[in-house]
Amino acid sequence: EKAFSVKEVDDDTSIARSDTYMDPSVMGDAPADEVVSSFIKGVKTAVGYYYKNRSKEASGLMVLNDKDPKAILKLSFNEKQAPFKPFQFKSYAGPMFENLRRLTGLSRDNYLRSLAGLSAQAEFHQKKRGWFYFTHDGCMLVKSQTRTQIKRFREVLPSYYDYVKDHPGTLLEPILGVYRLDYRGKKSLYICVCKNLFYTTLPLHSRFSLKGVRSGRRASRKERELYQGVLKDDDFKERVLYLGGKKTVFLKQLERDSKFLAKQKIISYQLLVGIHESIHAVGMMRTEEEKQLELQHAIQEDEIFKHLELSQIKSIHPDGKEAQEIYFIGLTGVFQTYNTRRRAQQLISGVFRAKDDLSVVDAEYYQKRLMQFMKDHIQ
Repeated sequence: EKAFSVKEVDDDTSIARSDTYMDPSVMGDAPADEVVSSFIKGVKTAVGYYYKNRSKEASGLMVLNDKDPKAILKLSFNEKQAPFKPFQFKSYAGPMFENLRRLTGLSRDNYLRSLAGLSAQAEFHQKKRGWFYFTHDGCMLVKSQTRTQIKRFREVLPSYYDYVKDHPGTLLEPILGVYRLDYRGKKSLYICVCKNLFYTTLPLHSRFSLKGVRSGRRASRKERELYQGVLKDDDFKERVLYLGGKKTVFLKQLERDSKFLAKQKIISYQLLVGIHESIHAVGMMRTEEEKQLELQHAIQEDEIFKHLELSQIKSIHPDGKEAQEIYFIGLTGVFQTYNTRRRAQQLISGVFRAKDDLSVVDAEYYQKRLMQFMKDHIQ
């Protein structure tokens, strides 16, 4: 008996339906266990399928064909095969995402180990629309998306793939897989797996999500109390990132990445900035043993992020002091495009607020505004 039924197709016309998000609570009494277990089962099976059936490689990457960007692997699991109840699962552009994982330094085994390390023990966090959870080791972020977001990302996937492949120093969020989970009689659940841009053994004392908005974008009390308490543009106004000699190369890479997103008409992405402050920087006394331990952690971080040089930067202050802060930086939220609905939203909001204060603006203006905002806050 086959472990699952499988079908490869070139496109998915059903993906064009209207947006829906699925709240995990609709899945029953134990939503997290059921959703996560089924999701892990589907991912393992899909990754294993391509490992067995696509063995041709070149330069450490799987050899792709013209159909891979639109390819869909459809899997069906019956009552005996499913961890809870029967479900269907789709893996989008599997070979391309296998290569994207390799380009970020993540092996197939490490990807599956991170996703399935604690089986179904995941803590769901609500976002504005939908939900997310972190893998047990904190390495990856699993989050819900809409049909429209997934459809749009699949359209730009070939460009995204080529760009990441040609720019190993990119600040773009590493997207590691896109999937769909279906239970009979329930709404489809679209899931994206990304690398956690704040993956580190060092404690982060501040986290910011920046869009370059000049005023009116401040984290609410509720947002500050949410997981990790991410702050926003107004909260960053008095901050300066001390990049020293890396300032120029960082800004060039940020401009290159943001122009790529603008070319794809993508907006509403954010520059995530996580800041680790050394014990010395926050005014605490520390022993020689504590100094050595912090230095060891910093060396470990260099190893973890050696393939993404600009994702982690030690501060260099004007007085010459080095590594009082360590910055973890990356661009996230690359699923939203500037479409007719967003243009209408801008027009309505623009009646009451200046363009510099709007989150939704055209892609070219959005890119230029973010660049100027960061130039004003980097030394």
